[in-house]
Amino acid sequence: MKWKVLVAILFQFIAVAVRAAVTDSAMVLESLSACTHELSALDRLDCYDRILKPQQAIANEAGVIESSKDPNWQQAFTQEKERQQKAPIFLMNQYSGEIPRIVLTTPAIGRERIRPVLTFSCIDNITRMQIMLPSPMQSKKGALALITDKGSFKARWFVRSEGYVLEASRGLPGIDEIRHLLSFHADRLTVNAEDPVINGLIFDISTLSEAIKPLRAACRW
Repeated sequence: MKWKVLVAILFQFIAVAVRAAVTDSAMVLESLSACTHELSALDRLDCYDRILKPQQAIANEAGVIESSKDPNWQQAFTQEKERQQKAPIFLMNQYSGEIPRIVLTTPAIGRERIRPVLTFSCIDNITRMQIMLPSPMQSKKGALALITDKGSFKARWFVRSEGYVLEASRGLPGIDEIRHLLSFHADRLTVNAEDPVINGLIFDISTLSEAIKPLRAACRW
């Protein structure tokens, strides 16, 4: 009879733990939704950080900036390093010339020190969607799910630059993924993957539809 009592107690404990976890998750989601009411992009970023810092690991800052020689990686982190107090969610660098070059960047939220960077670019008339990482992925597989507050889809990206760059397909397949993402009109993008370096990354994409217009014009889609 004793073991039956112990089993009953164990199941009660599990039930309480599950209810607590569900409640905590609901509270986190409710708090994240409240952040969208902040008028300033920086205030929204700070609001997200205060909520998510306890939920996520802190990235290692040591020796990051020289870790990858990929020029697009360097461009993304250099661009984010120049982010000012009242900067928009997406920073844009636009280079004029015969072949326009546009780079949009936004940092992951809920992270300290050097944040992973979500990048959209039109370079050499090729559209790219990439995540630039301050530390390399442990896996060489790019299977992931892109989850927003309005919808989700699965994708298979490419691990490049010794794990520091995760990239969607280039050209038309990549454009289709961006269009799919835009169709949600979502506020947040969460990356779900087996690799702990990218799993759980969250980005504010609430202004993406407007911010990406110059890029779409440059790459003609």
